[in-house]
Amino acid sequence: NEEEFLNLKTQINQISILEKKYQDYLISLKSLNEQIISLENEVKDSTYVDLSSLSETIKEVNQQLREKNDDLEKLKIDYSLKEKMIKDIQKINQQLEKDEDTYQRYLDLYNLASGKNNARVSIERYVLATYFENMLIYANVIMKQLSQGRYQLLRKDDAGKGRSQQGLELDVFDQESGNIRSIKTLSGGESFKAALSLALGLSRMVQDYAGGIELNTLFIDEGFGSLDSQSLDQAMNCLMELHHENKLIGIISHVSDLKDRIERQLVVERKQKQSVIWMI
Repeated sequence: NEEEFLNLKTQINQISILEKKYQDYLISLKSLNEQIISLENEVKDSTYVDLSSLSETIKEVNQQLREKNDDLEKLKIDYSLKEKMIKDIQKINQQLEKDEDTYQRYLDLYNLASGKNNARVSIERYVLATYFENMLIYANVIMKQLSQGRYQLLRKDDAGKGRSQQGLELDVFDQESGNIRSIKTLSGGESFKAALSLALGLSRMVQDYAGGIELNTLFIDEGFGSLDSQSLDQAMNCLMELHHENKLIGIISHVSDLKDRIERQLVVERKQKQSVIWMI
């Protein structure tokens, strides 16, 4: 019929358009086929991986990651604490260096004062040695009288054997030999003279140094038995001079020769298992 004819006529007019679309389709199909072939070549050696099986592994890895992150945070905190500790230690070290310098100065001063020095003389011994030198000036006046000018007492600068420090030991200068020797080489009587000279010299020095202080009493216990008659006369003459200066001299001795030389005596004798004392 006419209607169908008109409809077909219209489609005949669209043949060229459809033909072009068909050609474009063929070109696109060919390109897609080539791409398929290319992709198939690329993946032909690949292995298929089932991603679902990796889910548990991923969960474990994520858990490990979280644990590592926690460990990292702990390490950061620990690092911060140690860094602060290091800074504190550095400050303490700086302070210790300052304190060490101060300590070293005090240590050097202590060593110097305590005798740990080249001279091996402590500050106490240095002061005592100074007074000792002055005392020897007084003592040598008496020693010269007792020894008829033969001996002079000298302070020894070198330390004696077995002694760590020095400064308070004595030597004696012998005028007859012209030599200096140890005080230990003196005989018993000579040692007594030296001891008596030192005691009397110390007494006179204290009186001169202390102003109003006077030492008016001196007791001598034994020692006279080691003196010969001439030395005994010299010692008694020296003590009598002190007595004439209003000094009270007490002598404790068993030497019978002293009885005739001493005016006032306290005699102690043992009678009938008792000690009896009387005054002469």
